[in-house]
Amino acid sequence: MATAPRAPRNGARRRVVLVDLDWSEVDLVPELLRHPGLHVVRVGGEHADDPGMRVAELCGVPRTLDVADLTREHVEIALIGRASPRRTQLVGLLQAVGATVRAPHAYLEALRGHERREQPSPDLEDAPPSSEEAFAWIERAIPDRAESRAHESSQPAAAEGLPSLDDPLGLARHVARIARETGAAGAALWAATEGGLDPLATSGSADPLMRALAEVAERVHAPQVVARLQGGGGRVWGAWPLRARDRHLVLAAGGLMDARAAERWEHVAFELEIAWNQEPGVRAPEQTFRNAWLMPAEFRGRLRLAVERHQQDGQTFAVHRLHVEAGPVELLCRRLPDAVRSTDSLCRPEPGTVLLLLSGPLAAARPVRERIARLWASCHEPDERSALAPIADERIGLSRPSDAEAFLASTARWLAGH
Repeated sequence: MATAPRAPRNGARRRVVLVDLDWSEVDLVPELLRHPGLHVVRVGGEHADDPGMRVAELCGVPRTLDVADLTREHVEIALIGRASPRRTQLVGLLQAVGATVRAPHAYLEALRGHERREQPSPDLEDAPPSSEEAFAWIERAIPDRAESRAHESSQPAAAEGLPSLDDPLGLARHVARIARETGAAGAALWAATEGGLDPLATSGSADPLMRALAEVAERVHAPQVVARLQGGGGRVWGAWPLRARDRHLVLAAGGLMDARAAERWEHVAFELEIAWNQEPGVRAPEQTFRNAWLMPAEFRGRLRLAVERHQQDGQTFAVHRLHVEAGPVELLCRRLPDAVRSTDSLCRPEPGTVLLLLSGPLAAARPVRERIARLWASCHEPDERSALAPIADERIGLSRPSDAEAFLASTARWLAGH
């Protein structure tokens, strides 16, 4: 795993390459393409029919089967599929040209967490979220807000709840909280100096393995994550380097419960680096990161991919046509992306109509549909909820190969407004 580079300044876009994505990762490509701070310059794969290569063709992104092409792009970030059979080779080559290597889901989840904190919905700024919306946020793994606020500093925290680098108490509380949540036996944030690593915040017991990993991570400027199988009960130790303007830092944790806990620390390092490198006085862009709404052409591409995926591994899908005749439809549409899963797709072919592509069996769609109903109720004033306009729901499923023709035909009619 690798931590992301500092946030781009003055509107600069980070250059990104995507390599060896599998079916569980290709759904992230449209999000990356729409992000205003990223520029996907090329997609790489081993074979022309790899999932990532197919999506790149649909989206009009340059593709390549030659690894050398990826190293010529002057990229800052390389997102490599977790199941890539040549991951070790790719990591070495891309790090050698200065790219930061990360897993696609980990990178986007960290971005979502940071940018959701940074950019709350304007409709909710003056009021606390409803319980239904809070449940949706938790389900999507949005990190909790810290109890303490950072003190005023010349290096402000970019996201609410993140401490300033000049706030020792806030740093200590933040590190201790994440340590509790991930079951870490010990954790620390160090600053690199000429004499070695100086602690800025610590939690739990001292750990020589954790410190050794931190020293290596700082020296090679690359994350170091290990699992000790003998005597460690399968637990994980890790260290993640980060940069805060002209300071070199390392965040480390030891005795973690599993690899998922290590990914949480990677996200924390990513968020802190973004916060501490934000220009003083610069406001976050008004555009939110997760723009889940697809244009009809993009939605058709998702449908074709769904059919291909079903043919390849039997994955089931369904499209719901949600329609309301009256009511606060615009407010619902602004809030709707937070009520669906990151793997789902939304399209609005006409006013009052929403198409929702869901993956998984019918039972998996029921919680999403129930959250949408609760969200629709929350868009109304309390005295209006007794007379809600109902949400009509038509559904077409893809559970057998013979369903494919009807699946595409029905959704084509819905996209055309029929």
